[in-house]
Amino acid sequence: HTVGQDCSVAKILASVEIAIGLKKRGCDAKFVATGQTGIMIEGDGCPVDAVVVDFINGAAEKLVLANQHHDIIVVEGQGSIVHPRYSAVTLGLLHGCMPDGLILCYEMGRETVYGMEKVKLPSLARFKELYETMANIMHPCKVIAVGINGRRFSDTEVEAEQQRVERELGLPACDILRQGPGRLVEAVLNLKKELGK
Repeated sequence: HTVGQDCSVAKILASVEIAIGLKKRGCDAKFVATGQTGIMIEGDGCPVDAVVVDFINGAAEKLVLANQHHDIIVVEGQGSIVHPRYSAVTLGLLHGCMPDGLILCYEMGRETVYGMEKVKLPSLARFKELYETMANIMHPCKVIAVGINGRRFSDTEVEAEQQRVERELGLPACDILRQGPGRLVEAVLNLKKELGK
């Protein structure tokens, strides 16, 4: 399940590219869309922002159950656990899909919630802690990799950021557009092996 520091940080890109990367590695993987754009890409899914908030968890669970015949499903994330407007959707998805692993996505240089400049974003380490705490209420889960959106930065700056994040969090990280999804795909396959699935 892709999760993020905010809206519009490339969770959908990470989800789609991880699923494609897994298929290229011979896995039966499925991108599970939870928003309108993802549904246009995949041809199915559930637009969770149109679901009454009380039923988001159930809608997410239903999506997972409908795709159990695939070896690996990659559920598209929405919003952010700290977003003052969209955290309910984020948490509903997290608890409803009960993932084994999380890919934490963020945009380099973003320090505040998009469109809400007075709301500061916590550190990546804090996001990791928050997402793991909330996910583990329902099912054992951990952040397994980090997707970097470095669109406003140079190749050199992104590479330095990648090294900093990997050192700080002890997790593989990459900018998918620049480097491809390989490190994230590998993290998913390692988790699959670890879980014996």
